[in-house]
Amino acid sequence: MSSTTPNSDRAAAAPLRYARWWTGLGLLALAAGVGVALRPGGGLLLVTLGDKLNHALAITVFTAWFGGVVAPGRMWRVALLLLGYGIAIEGAQALTPYRQAEFLDVGADASGILLGWGMSAAGLRHWCRWLEAWLVAPRSP
Repeated sequence: MSSTTPNSDRAAAAPLRYARWWTGLGLLALAAGVGVALRPGGGLLLVTLGDKLNHALAITVFTAWFGGVVAPGRMWRVALLLLGYGIAIEGAQALTPYRQAEFLDVGADASGILLGWGMSAAGLRHWCRWLEAWLVAPRSP
């Protein structure tokens, strides 16, 4: 790299300093999502437009989160794992007496995966690097 390369380009090329932390926090968020999806009395409605929009919104956030952690060439793995996550939640809901599985929820999850992947490809995948650059930036006295 030349000395004229902007700091943001150098940060994008450097490996993540806290990749394990970002991955761990993402996995904790996924676990919390399972808890919300399986709790009695319905899920936590983030918006009042319905269950499907909440599915899509949550999976969009998860996809964008992990899009910041994994290499762009591995996003297809993230997409498959998140689709499996959505299917597993529907299967678990079918086993509860107070929740029901819905095929359309998986469709909403797939829509969220596509949206989150698109956001990552459009540049949001650098969110971890931007945050790390800010966290470790030298502070002036």
